[in-house]
Amino acid sequence: MSSKPSAPAKAPSASNTLPQAAVDAPFIRFPPFPVAPEGASIISFSSFKPYGIQMFSKAGEEEEVELDGLNIPTVELRVKHDTDQCKSNKKRRKKKKNGKMTTDANGKRIPWWEEWEEGEELRVTGPGYDPNMSRVDRLFQAAQDFRSGRTWPPAVSGAGNLWDQFRLYSGLLTNTPVYRKSGNKRDGAESPEGFMSDEEDLDMKVIEVPDITNSKRKRPAQDSSLADDGDVDEEENETYKKKKLGSEEDREDRLFVFLDDPEISVKVFLSSFMREQGLIWSERNLITAPTLLSFFLNFLLRNRVFPEATHERGLRSALNVVEQAKKQLPLTFKIGKVIPDEFSGGCKECWGRKGGLSWQSEPVVLPENTDSKAESQVKDFETGLSVDGIQATRVEIPSPDSPSQIVKQIIEDNVGSDVELDISTHNPWANEPSPTATGAWGDIPAQWGPGADTGVQDGSVWDAPASNWADVAGDMEANAASSWSTPVLQSLMPFLGPTVLPLTHTTGIVEFSTRRIKAIHPPSPSPTPSKSSSKSATSANANNDGPDPEQVEDALDRAFAKVVLEPWIGCITMEDSDISRPVIKSSSRGAVVDEFSAGSDAQDVVDSTSGAKPYNPYKDDIVLLVRPAMVEYLTEGMGLGALWIQMVRQEGVQPRAGKRKGKQAGKENKMGETYWYLEDLMCIFPSFYTAREKAGL
Repeated sequence: MSSKPSAPAKAPSASNTLPQAAVDAPFIRFPPFPVAPEGASIISFSSFKPYGIQMFSKAGEEEEVELDGLNIPTVELRVKHDTDQCKSNKKRRKKKKNGKMTTDANGKRIPWWEEWEEGEELRVTGPGYDPNMSRVDRLFQAAQDFRSGRTWPPAVSGAGNLWDQFRLYSGLLTNTPVYRKSGNKRDGAESPEGFMSDEEDLDMKVIEVPDITNSKRKRPAQDSSLADDGDVDEEENETYKKKKLGSEEDREDRLFVFLDDPEISVKVFLSSFMREQGLIWSERNLITAPTLLSFFLNFLLRNRVFPEATHERGLRSALNVVEQAKKQLPLTFKIGKVIPDEFSGGCKECWGRKGGLSWQSEPVVLPENTDSKAESQVKDFETGLSVDGIQATRVEIPSPDSPSQIVKQIIEDNVGSDVELDISTHNPWANEPSPTATGAWGDIPAQWGPGADTGVQDGSVWDAPASNWADVAGDMEANAASSWSTPVLQSLMPFLGPTVLPLTHTTGIVEFSTRRIKAIHPPSPSPTPSKSSSKSATSANANNDGPDPEQVEDALDRAFAKVVLEPWIGCITMEDSDISRPVIKSSSRGAVVDEFSAGSDAQDVVDSTSGAKPYNPYKDDIVLLVRPAMVEYLTEGMGLGALWIQMVRQEGVQPRAGKRKGKQAGKENKMGETYWYLEDLMCIFPSFYTAREKAGL
């Protein structure tokens, strides 16, 4: 075989012949040195003195400013990093703790969100997020970058806890269910298989089992705790797998709800979810939660984690909800402190409570055949005993809670068992006459004469005999000092003066419902008095001695602000919603439409007897009177769940004839509706409240 001739060797190039040091040498070499710019002086090497960061001789304060050798402060970067710390005195100064609260020049603590706002626009991830990655992976990566790319406040601020709550809610944090293995009730289950402790009792008892193979007794059901260990472990593993699978499916559902519709997801988190988790009872949480979500949503938009147009629109809509929550969530906490106000309290003292709210659990409905089933089991047991030759006798056991049994047991313990006593003849209350109810204001007949004390006393200071009012006042002060807190009686006098409101008006409809704030109107300006008006008022007083309800309504219109409330019926069809159907209390007075025909689509119904339109809690608005100072806490769209009470004119009370003429004749009030007050405020909702069922969570 002939071999091919090899190619001739190439001649070495200049680059191949140069030494390696010459190839890697920089392009610019000195000397020659460049000429110094005009006006600049260059210090010679012999005159140069190096200056670095000063080494403090003593351990300085934690917030001491770092200086160089010329006492010039070092430049602080706008973007904070986890490694930003003084390294010049590392051995003598403690490392700055992560998340320590900083203060301003006046020593006032700076909130953590103000620290985050400084340089927040520069928090951009370097390479960005690969659009080829799935949406779930990009969201997980963005959440991790958001958590690690900033200095978090300490745990007492609650920001870290709320961030974990949001991750649990949105599916970004896995919450694996903890399943505890049930204890085995079988003997020796706590010891490992094939092992017997030396301390265990080795005595064995032989039990003779009678031959009952031919008996007619039913075979007892096998106890589930006596099953094989393998079967029990297999069942427990299956249960754990099902729970884990269900948890994973729920987490994925929550995750896709946030990706597909971030607006509805944020609404649920800031309303119904926080309510279920008990996060709304802390004012700090109501401020921190929307602020934290605002930073996270802006982080997603700034880094274009989801560059698609549909996702960007959804995130911006969610950001608008967060801006509303920043204002309304803290207001929910403040409203609970100031409402009901003094006016509603004065009305309650004037007319009394009209509907105490009570929470009752649903009654447990037992099957109809519960008693028959128990009786059949007893008969089967008696049959089994009779087969074995055992006679069963039923004994009636008296209830231990019976008063006669308790009294008898106490007497026997103290007197002796040889003394026979008839409990019924020793009842000190057997012949005591009970008071009879003669009126609707109470169970005790009230009298003004000397025979008013009829033997029934409530233990108050009014029951004690007193020679003068000073004795009664002293007893009242003593009782008030001994109590936990002195009750404050609210009155209408500070707002209306010596008003005749209790004589002209009374209560009407009493309703418990959730209503949304529709509009807020300030108090009406006071009219300018004139001579003609004063003369007409004088003549009216001369012609009619009774109180004028229109004057009372005008005084209410000028003294209080009006809040128009509309029904909130958006979530009443959902079972687990916090917004329930309207309930008319038994103390209500006035015509109300039928419950089954009072829906939002119901037609207007007019009472044929009186000609007036009955009240419809599903459609009619109400006008709530509040003090003008309460207006700053209320915002249109927010919801209030309370017991609403209507104020109506007394029967037979008519306005004075000739008082109003022309356009004002026959006018109820400037709102065109009757006025209301509230007795109990039970719940407060933001305008964006959304139930979890609406989002499918």
